[in-house]
Amino acid sequence: MTKEKHIQVIVSLTGGMGNQMFQYAAGRAMSLRLSVPLVLDLSWFKRSFRSEIMTQRKYELANFPNLTNHRVVTPYPFPTMITKLLSAVKGEHWVEEAVTTPEKFESLNVKSSIRLIGYWQSAEYFQPVAETLRTDFDLNYENFRSDNPALPRLEPGATLGVHVRRGDYVTLPQHLGANRALPISYYLNAIEHIASVRDIRLIVVVSDDPEWCCKHFTDPRCVIVNAGNRSIEDFSLLQNCDHHVISNSSFSWWAAWLADSPNHFVVAPAKWHHDGSPFESIQRNWITI
Repeated sequence: MTKEKHIQVIVSLTGGMGNQMFQYAAGRAMSLRLSVPLVLDLSWFKRSFRSEIMTQRKYELANFPNLTNHRVVTPYPFPTMITKLLSAVKGEHWVEEAVTTPEKFESLNVKSSIRLIGYWQSAEYFQPVAETLRTDFDLNYENFRSDNPALPRLEPGATLGVHVRRGDYVTLPQHLGANRALPISYYLNAIEHIASVRDIRLIVVVSDDPEWCCKHFTDPRCVIVNAGNRSIEDFSLLQNCDHHVISNSSFSWWAAWLADSPNHFVVAPAKWHHDGSPFESIQRNWITI
């Protein structure tokens, strides 16, 4: 008797929290469509990184309490070519974002395990399971405030969340093609634009560089969030704001995408990537400047 294959969708996770969310979302969409288990491969986080080239990241998805529909594995982090060879021996079908369109992704149906490689930073890959993902990534901000009273109390219906991404956008060498930190003019213009069309009584600024923010955000409505918070606390805070000014970062993209408040207004940067090109997943009802 032939042994039945155990088919599953395996996602090779890389990057920070926002990137992990995109990768999980693509894997979740495919696993649900094919009705097979979802596996997250964390081997990338065990690699050694040179700080002058790449930022060391950690696995963040475990902080979402509703993410229970997957299994985590942490194999030895072999070089890519060896990993690909081992996958071939196991009979895995590699699906690489660089050579896959959303149409091909949606129609893929193979009789072997699938390994997803890439960042999958397009909402088209997971749009069919959008409501499932909103549940998966849902967070209770008041629970975080109970544990960390330093988190600000939000102004219901009138809070603007601003995410300022700097960090390695400022410090990493430009030739690596990393995104660039946005100028203060973008944030101030975006705040002014939203304040002209919505009643804003509180502006919470979340950043990996709060010192820089304290110097540049002088509006009395602004509260610069504590630098000592965990990433998941900052994310929950942003997610629960009524309106958003996002940076060119997947972290704030997800916070704005997941927000579900009446009259939600979002401003995003028109020039997202280092070459000045836009981000394809900016939602149609968001404003770009």
